[in-house]
Amino acid sequence: MNDAAQINRSSVTSADDFEAAITPVSGPLRITPKYANSFNANISASRLNRIGMALLDIDPMHTLIEPQHDFYCLTVPIVNSCHIKDAFTRREYTRNTAHILYPDRVLDSHHKDRCKLLGVTLLVDNMDAIAEKLFGSTDALQPLNDCSISLTTPAGSALMEKLTDACGTVYRNGNSTKSEQAMKELEDDLITALLIAMEENRGGVRHQNTGRAEKARIADAEDYLFSNL
Repeated sequence: MNDAAQINRSSVTSADDFEAAITPVSGPLRITPKYANSFNANISASRLNRIGMALLDIDPMHTLIEPQHDFYCLTVPIVNSCHIKDAFTRREYTRNTAHILYPDRVLDSHHKDRCKLLGVTLLVDNMDAIAEKLFGSTDALQPLNDCSISLTTPAGSALMEKLTDACGTVYRNGNSTKSEQAMKELEDDLITALLIAMEENRGGVRHQNTGRAEKARIADAEDYLFSNL
């Protein structure tokens, strides 16, 4: 495997050690353990060429990433759920739903129980470039109030397949000798799958908004008819 995919595995027992171990992938962040006198986390972090990946097995804690970072972050619960606040709404994320953090948003995440999750960071410039090639625009990357991505839809299932493939390549096959080109293709495939899932999510929101607008127009028409019989 190329040098860019070297794995940093560590077990930590303090918030400071956790932040130091995960920062190369996540950028600056702050965590607050739920039980300050007893905190343990196992981290497998890897910085590829254009993507950061981290498998986390963590005690209950609160995570905060400030806005204006230069990456998107995908959080995928694997065991147990996490609660993430985004766009003024806090919701529970399970293994069937991923959370997408936009560059101008804050990540405010609570893990109420010990959980395992996958975190993937993707640089803005790379996402923009591939979105332009794929769709001819970067519309799919415009922030939505609904920051969830279903992993059970066709696009979501394809994304989960690419995430599983990437994890297998990076973590399970640690002694693999994949070429630089093969790793680039792996990253391209993962970014593409995420963009398609985000575009699917945007289309679903458009459909919901259109449906609400259509119902409002029908209600207005009925009101007019009834008042002008």
